[in-house]
Amino acid sequence: MHARRRRHRRWRSVLEIGLAGRPCRRYASQPLGLKPVNWRMPHPTKKLPWPQRVVLVALGSGLLSLLIVAALLEPDPRGFGTHQRLGLPPCTFRLWTGLRCPSCGMTTSWSHLVRGHAIRALLANAGGLVLGCAALGLAPWALVSGLRGRWWWRPIEERSALVFGLVLILVTLIDWIIHLCVGV
Repeated sequence: MHARRRRHRRWRSVLEIGLAGRPCRRYASQPLGLKPVNWRMPHPTKKLPWPQRVVLVALGSGLLSLLIVAALLEPDPRGFGTHQRLGLPPCTFRLWTGLRCPSCGMTTSWSHLVRGHAIRALLANAGGLVLGCAALGLAPWALVSGLRGRWWWRPIEERSALVFGLVLILVTLIDWIIHLCVGV
């Protein structure tokens, strides 16, 4: 009888930490009868766990260093190829096909953006402009949140990050198609 009870025990949901540092429910695969576990959001003034703080500081530092490098580079007047000033090879896709790849002009776009030339950044690569603007906002937010140990404003929700990623891909592909059609 005791073994039978153990076999038919209902599984409870397991709480995991999502991208935004919020708990989310994940259920083990089990037939009917699952009931959600009641949980509350952590208080916004509670300290962030050390691993999350390290990731935030690394993210903020990495984005800030990319913005500094973009500021130090002189943008290429062609609208692409600024990355070659770092000693990187030319775009392989362009060498093989003679056409721009979707990411051609991203470094040039960032280089124009940090100088305040948003129109030139848009003309170089619209996806680079979107990504650069996100980096300008995300770098200080991540650094301050990681160093303080508390969210500076509020955590980024998983849904928002997914929507941003999809918008970035869509903008980059539309920009690429326009560049291919115009022949720039």
